[in-house]
Amino acid sequence: MELLMTSSGKLEEAFEFLVYFQKQDIVKGTEVFKERFSAECPQNSPCSLEINSTEAVDSALYFCASSQSTVLRVSSY
Repeated sequence: MELLMTSSGKLEEAFEFLVYFQKQDIVKGTEVFKERFSAECPQNSPCSLEINSTEAVDSALYFCASSQSTVLRVSSY
């Protein structure tokens, strides 16, 4: 499971990776994610993302993708 965001809120712009889960465990997260965000993905429950310390650049569209092909399909629209 990957959590992604577009920094400007425009779908035609590239996605910025935030965090990657394997099952319920965070496997990889960006420095920005580690500094200001938290997320969890409990088994059999929806994943959640929380912004702990908001900044103006956090105004964006956030997406959760279950696979790389989902990311590619969304970003091609």
